[in-house]
Amino acid sequence: MIRIENLYKAFEGKPVLQGLSLEIADGETVAVLGKSGSGKTVLLKHIVGLLKPDRGTVWVDRYEVPRLKRRALYELRRRFGFVFQAAALFDSLTVYENLALPLRDRGVPEPEIRRRVQEALRRVGLEGSENLYPSEISGGMQKRVGVARALVTEPRYLFYDEPTTGLDPVTADRINDLMIRLKQELGITAVLVTHDMRSALRVADRLVLLSQGRIRVSVPVTEVFSTPDPELQDFLESIRPKTE
Repeated sequence: MIRIENLYKAFEGKPVLQGLSLEIADGETVAVLGKSGSGKTVLLKHIVGLLKPDRGTVWVDRYEVPRLKRRALYELRRRFGFVFQAAALFDSLTVYENLALPLRDRGVPEPEIRRRVQEALRRVGLEGSENLYPSEISGGMQKRVGVARALVTEPRYLFYDEPTTGLDPVTADRINDLMIRLKQELGITAVLVTHDMRSALRVADRLVLLSQGRIRVSVPVTEVFSTPDPELQDFLESIRPKTE
């Protein structure tokens, strides 16, 4: 479980997080929404220990993240998988080599690397792509390779940072379907940071809306349309059919 307690963070005197508290249960997928500058990515960086809070704290399982020493934090991060807004693949490496890289850094034997890479590519529907380079595949396929690279380390927690940004609607739906299938098959706890309300409603169990550094709304996706919060309704407006 992830537990964030009364988190504060400012940069050069400008507050970004202002007393944010949140719990994410094991196996839950939470979509975090908010306008630009609302603190979505800053929150994610606190969970994985890339930033230290000014006040408050973060717990992942039984570990208090801001208090961990470097080695212990490195070990905790082995439980995390990351899917970035850009696929963040190495252009000079094949698909196989991109996926194998984090495993080689951990000293995993080559036969086990081959097994994990093949299994991760199977899960994202990219069997047979091992010898291709990123420049030889589409943007949507690159996103799926990015998901496979996150899966290859067999994480307990998966963090998606704007996974559908820049994709056409059909390709975005395929990424959404992939996230849903991974949840069903693996039961991974996931945090989805996104501006894409359509994606959030399809993929997540719960929607969290940040505003002015705090949680404005935290609601199951089944109750989103009946929640009369004006900022939440503004996000919903983007997916409502336009009438003449």
